Amino acid sequence: MAYSLDDANAFLHRLAEFARQLNFQLTYIDDGHLEAILPYQDMLVRDIGMICGQSILATADSLGPIAVASKAGGYREMVTSGLNCQFFRALPAGDTRIVAQALKVGQRLSLVQLDFYADEAGTHGAMATVTYVHL
Repeated sequence: MAYSLDDANAFLHRLAEFARQLNFQLTYIDDGHLEAILPYQDMLVRDIGMICGQSILATADSLGPIAVASKAGGYREMVTSGLNCQFFRALPAGDTRIVAQALKVGQRLSLVQLDFYADEAGTHGAMATVTYVHL
């Protein structure tokens, strides 16, 4: 049975309150691949008008389990064991497009890569990798 957009949206309602406030819009999910929009909100932007790193890291850790679940065919409880992010250029205030891929889904560990793009320009702003330990 495939992990659907409805399943993924139900998972988003289980996130911590501050992560739910990010209001992710999932647009595509299939076999370890997902695409989503982080809609612009003033709370995501630093005083210099750029999307802050905290927003990107919270997004990576919130959406990563969905990519894993879509590859595994369902959600299994997991915890984050590693989170790394490379920032290539500043993402301007505006919607941010996320493309995620579950690179490895194992019995004990899973690894997800998430790429962040300025929605209008398509500029690649950051890449995060998240490792999860399955409980």
